[in-house]
Amino acid sequence: MEDEVVAEKTNRQVVEDEVAAEKTKRQALDSALRCLIQGQGGELPPNVAVGMNSLEGQSRKDGNT
Repeated sequence: MEDEVVAEKTNRQVVEDEVAAEKTKRQALDSALRCLIQGQGGELPPNVAVGMNSLEGQSRKDGNT
């Protein structure tokens, strides 16, 4: 029984680490895209800006900024 609990905790930590890594990757891509577009003198199309802002808001809700 103890082994199962330890295994479950380990699996949970692995999943949490993977989620955190994906969020970090998403934030880096978001920043790079914004910099690229703004560096070209443009602005994000409204639908893209809304989508990216909603992802950003979701990250904040999840406790990550």
